[in-house]
Order: sequence, then C-alpha cells, then structure tokens
Amino acid sequence: MFVQDADGSFIYMPKEPNIYQAEQYGQTDLRFVCEDTDDCLVGREEV
Repeated sequence: MFVQDADGSFIYMPKEPNIYQAEQYGQTDLRFVCEDTDDCLVGREEV
C-alpha cells in the first residue's frame, strides 16, 4: 500500500507486520524443521 504525500512523494506502508522485527516473535525460532512438515531429505537429493 502506498500514499502520496502533499509534496508529491510516495510513502510505502506494509500491509502485514514484519515478523522479523515484531516483538511477539522475538523468541520464535523461524528456521525450517523438516519433522514439522514431513518434508525431510532422504539422502539422494542434489542440492
């Protein structure tokens, strides 16, 4: 979302909060854990 200022400049505002800066997620580990999604590597993938 953006708004045009009185001087003609645009101000961009996020639609969603940034989870990397929000206090409520401060202690949350955002790393991927394959056991949570049943999407683990089996050992023969080429990464």
